[in-house]
Amino acid sequence: MEPGLRTQESFSYNGAGGGSYTFTLQVNVTDLYNQQATASKVITAYNSTGGGGIEVSIGEPIAQKPLPSDFSISQNYPNPFNPETEIVFGLPEPARVSITISDVLGREIITLYEGDLTAGYQQKRWNGVNVAGEKVGSGIYFYRITATGESGKQFTKVLKMLLSK
Repeated sequence: MEPGLRTQESFSYNGAGGGSYTFTLQVNVTDLYNQQATASKVITAYNSTGGGGIEVSIGEPIAQKPLPSDFSISQNYPNPFNPETEIVFGLPEPARVSITISDVLGREIITLYEGDLTAGYQQKRWNGVNVAGEKVGSGIYFYRITATGESGKQFTKVLKMLLSK
């Protein structure tokens, strides 16, 4: 850990029975200049005795991931896709986010996500279904992100994707 960085990590789990469990721990890091970064690591917990106690293996030290400097959204991947695709976007600050999928006529197919998200790189998956849970046909679709940061800064972008069956 670099001098001047403050982090706090804690992990607690009370497992019953044998087995192993894998968790991802996300840590928000703030330096003395109030710069923030998000980091994560995988934690594996396993119950070797079957009596409820667990041992925890923390793994590698946390590697910091810098926050995006601006709002952004990437081209979906894969594109063309079948049966699902991933949309990755960056938030430089906590924001209220809406992601919608529309057809070429501008009709909304589904709201993929609507709610508050923390700063950092985020991802959402679309499995090619509409709001009723029915698979949509092959064709061109558009995904739109609208984000309003806690500072009031707004971001909107529309990108095209192709569903190919």
